[in-house]
Amino acid sequence: MSKFKKIMCLLLTLVMMLSVFAGFGVSSRAISFSDIYDTNSNTTFTYSTLSNGNLMIRGAESVPEVLVIPAEIDGVPVEAIGLRAFSDKYQLKQVIISEGIKTIGEYAFAECENLTSVTIPVSVEEIEGSAFWYCDKLGDVVMLGVEHIGMAAFGYCTNVKRIYISYLLKEIEFAAFDKSGLTEVYYCGTVDDLMELEIGTYNEPFENSELFFIDLEQDNTTSPQPDPVEPTNVVIKPTSPYPIETLPMGETLLMGDTDFSGKVNIKDATLIQKYLAKIVEFDSKTQFVANVMHTEKINVKAATAIQKFCAKIDVDAEIDVEKVYIP
Repeated sequence: MSKFKKIMCLLLTLVMMLSVFAGFGVSSRAISFSDIYDTNSNTTFTYSTLSNGNLMIRGAESVPEVLVIPAEIDGVPVEAIGLRAFSDKYQLKQVIISEGIKTIGEYAFAECENLTSVTIPVSVEEIEGSAFWYCDKLGDVVMLGVEHIGMAAFGYCTNVKRIYISYLLKEIEFAAFDKSGLTEVYYCGTVDDLMELEIGTYNEPFENSELFFIDLEQDNTTSPQPDPVEPTNVVIKPTSPYPIETLPMGETLLMGDTDFSGKVNIKDATLIQKYLAKIVEFDSKTQFVANVMHTEKINVKAATAIQKFCAKIDVDAEIDVEKVYIP
């Protein structure tokens, strides 16, 4: 019996070790590991075979300046880019991910100090944690098919100024854009879609970015590309139905500026949503600036109006108007 137990313990240990090294953040479990030469990209890739028979790229013997991640190798589909597959590759300047790949794994391209460009097809559904962390030369990113952006995925990407996302995106995790250079967000979807997006903390560059709604043009040779819609002028109505005795006295306030940052942005709309969900509390002054629709109570229309304001869509609300109250 003692011998049997020792054998069983050894087997369980081996199984656990394989489980740890097989997944690499991808839902399908890897069941084998090998190298394969891809003639199209002229690169020998290290890969894992997943339990569904597809491949997960784990690295390459020699990483070129322009790296093409193929959609298939020897007729077998490539589904994912694994944990740390190409992290810290100083020679890497451009990455082209082929249509069909679904996941970019944790730290997949982290600290690639000379990476300036990445092509992400609409098939990519998930960008896992720290995937492009500290790629400080990486430029604008189009990721219209992505549904989930992991923690610190674009942290310290100081050269990323614009991103293109869509209504498919449901969650941006903690610090996904922390310390990035993000200033403009181009969004394919409606205001209602955007309000369903969950945004983790420490994403100020995203929350403070200028927001544009976009349409897409489709042709037969490329993935959909964003076509920015010309923003319309915002109609601001500064009149207030509030009796003067109810107004804050001796203060300069911006209507809609719920965090008193000095400007109205997406974060203010998020705070209103959290207030309605009873996650945060507003005092009388905050309630006043949040009630841009001048209704009896703050409601979701106030958050919607701020979202539209940020997108430069006409709103029937009092937003971003400086109001000086004299005691």
